[in-house]
Amino acid sequence: MKFVVFLSLFLSLIFFDPFKAITISHKFVDMHAEYTPYIMERFKLAVATGEPVNPPIWWIAPGDKIAQEVDDQFLLGDKILVAPVIVKGEQ
Repeated sequence: MKFVVFLSLFLSLIFFDPFKAITISHKFVDMHAEYTPYIMERFKLAVATGEPVNPPIWWIAPGDKIAQEVDDQFLLGDKILVAPVIVKGEQ
């Protein structure tokens, strides 16, 4: 995870509610720690094979025309899809 992705969120939360910002920061640090073993596996595979750590979603379905047009989602390896939440409260 890149801190820059969350920077504007953190700054706005710190301005309005620093305790909420700390809670959210801890959540993402914990999440990163949980996924670190898998991320490290993907780095090792990338070194060994050249396969990207964060491939586009069409990587697992190269013939899928819809997947080829998606530019706001990506994979972490071949198991985890990273996508924006566009409805408040949804996961």
